[in-house]
Amino acid sequence: MLGATTRIPEKPTVSVLLLSPLLKAIRKGGVSVDALFARAELRPEIVGDPDSRVPFSNWVALWRLASEMSGDPALGIHAAEDLEPGVFGVIDYVARCSGTLRGSVERTCRYYPLIHNTARPSLEAQGDRYLWSYNLLGGLQYPRVLAEYALACWLAISRQGVASELNPLEVHFVHGQSINMSEYRRFFRAPVRLGMERNAMVLDSRTLDWSIINAKAGLCMILDRYAQQLLETLPADKRLSDRVRELIAAELAGGDPSEDCVARKLRMSTRTLRRRLNQEGLTHRSLLDQLRNDLAALYLKEKGLAVSEAAFLLGFANTSAFHKAFKRWTGHTPMEYRKQSPNGRSKNE
Repeated sequence: MLGATTRIPEKPTVSVLLLSPLLKAIRKGGVSVDALFARAELRPEIVGDPDSRVPFSNWVALWRLASEMSGDPALGIHAAEDLEPGVFGVIDYVARCSGTLRGSVERTCRYYPLIHNTARPSLEAQGDRYLWSYNLLGGLQYPRVLAEYALACWLAISRQGVASELNPLEVHFVHGQSINMSEYRRFFRAPVRLGMERNAMVLDSRTLDWSIINAKAGLCMILDRYAQQLLETLPADKRLSDRVRELIAAELAGGDPSEDCVARKLRMSTRTLRRRLNQEGLTHRSLLDQLRNDLAALYLKEKGLAVSEAAFLLGFANTSAFHKAFKRWTGHTPMEYRKQSPNGRSKNE
């Protein structure tokens, strides 16, 4: 089980922002929010503070009680499909302004502790497919309704973000039985397999390259910095990914930013590095790509720096490789991006 060896936080919590879709759904169903909160031993006024966090045990109890009191066996799906943009705060906005669905998913994985420090989503390649999974740390299991809510939420956000119809190839749930098969088929529009190792969606690799509607690279950079600052204020252990980013950055220009090199510098095997990054929902490749993406935007705003020089500083073998990668990240060539930048210029490079 992914994350089974990861230590559970001493005080597992979730952001109060995660309550909003649930409360909206149960109000529609005629359930008293006050009665629900009383049974879950939570104060209703906590919802008024967007920076507050709820103990994970109360969060689980809240969902179980809501499912029972509403009489809705598909409450998780129904709560997720009526999401409003921005409901989850900065992690929601940064996902929606990413250039591609891949960038959106990777940012969701990276910043997930902002809303839930007991779960770790991850995106990992399996041949020409990708497994986008949501699971709890320490080998714990999501209750059925929460597993459905987690997958449905981020599929709903992704569907809102892309111009094409987004349907997974498959959907996996750890729980072994459900009375919601018709709702699964209606919402996920994909084969659903129960009793699996992880709660996950299987996506075609090409789907991850779909563009996000109205993506804004400049805003995304600002939100990335803000989200990273928020992560650093969380009472959590220092992440391995932070050290990996530092080592990659130091090796980009003329060095060796490869996975094997980073692993040697950290005095661990490549396999161990891969496993531990995976527990944070990241990979060496995703960290390298994101760092290059962020630095590329900064370099191209420098008036005295040629595109070929930026390509070298980012560790690309040639300018052509940089052009191809930058087009994948932003949908623009480096020169197009530079012309759009207030500080850019159209020098022949």
